[in-house]
Amino acid sequence: MPGLKLFWVSLFFVCLNSFAFVPKANQIFRFQPQVLRSQKDFRVKGHALGFSNSKMPYEILWVDQGEYLITINQIPRSFYFSDSQKSNTWILKRHPKNGCALVVDGVQYSCGDSNFWALSELSGMPDTTAKSYANYGFVSSQEAALEETDGRALGALPAFERNGHAQTPTVVTATELTQNQRVRPGIGMNGTTPMAVLEVRGVDFSEVNDKVEEGFPLLHFDPTFLVPVLARWKWNSQLFTIKAQSDTEVRKRRPRFTHVLANKLEVIEGQNLLATFERAEPEFLTKPTTINVAPKTGSDINSLRNQLSTEGQSFLTGFLLTH
Repeated sequence: MPGLKLFWVSLFFVCLNSFAFVPKANQIFRFQPQVLRSQKDFRVKGHALGFSNSKMPYEILWVDQGEYLITINQIPRSFYFSDSQKSNTWILKRHPKNGCALVVDGVQYSCGDSNFWALSELSGMPDTTAKSYANYGFVSSQEAALEETDGRALGALPAFERNGHAQTPTVVTATELTQNQRVRPGIGMNGTTPMAVLEVRGVDFSEVNDKVEEGFPLLHFDPTFLVPVLARWKWNSQLFTIKAQSDTEVRKRRPRFTHVLANKLEVIEGQNLLATFERAEPEFLTKPTTINVAPKTGSDINSLRNQLSTEGQSFLTGFLLTH
């Protein structure tokens, strides 16, 4: 049905041009974390894959804002330099006060703060998420700050009196509303399916090979649920890309104000696939769950990296960038 898809994409842009109400970046960044704040505890099961397609059972247990646990089992021996390595389970714990801990073979490693992607999907902390997007250069710190939109600016208002004199409010046209926004309509991909997206080009956006679609820093969001489907940025002089495939269909009992986790994530460095995460639908828990809070201090994560092979190091990078 390519013709029908093209029709809906065209209709999307016609609507944007007619009403020109495009949410600001700071509103987009906060939307999913805000929805997550009212979410019940849930569990998500799936599989994680390294670049050799080693398939590992993978589970997310989310209990509160910024507090969750992720378990990856059946870590292959190929992830380690030494064949004598026995640990085949990695457990990641995040807590808003105690930070991040990765437990491997009984040793706890400190793994730093969540980045913008993990915060978008799993934190439930809107302000922290918006600040992280700014820290990675997608917007300025001023653009990340919360700013309410005055709906009265969408059209002319009748004259009114102030201090005894008739005043006519300044009319802000639809075009003017979007001129100062970093967000623009675009065409992107949801997995392998073309889709209309809201595109955010970073503060110092650069094209690659004269192609805007390969430029960075760049974000694509689904315009309905405002979930990220693409992120591309430079970090430590390396170009990273996260591609997501998500269920973006509104249906009965799944309104727009629904928390959406990507069904599939791919983390890419340059042209090299680091890690893939495949997820089933969330399973909501009937009883509140608690997670044993990890101590604030732990071993340096680099001491773990030194034990890992190239594949293991690549997977660890992809894992921490998205979780």
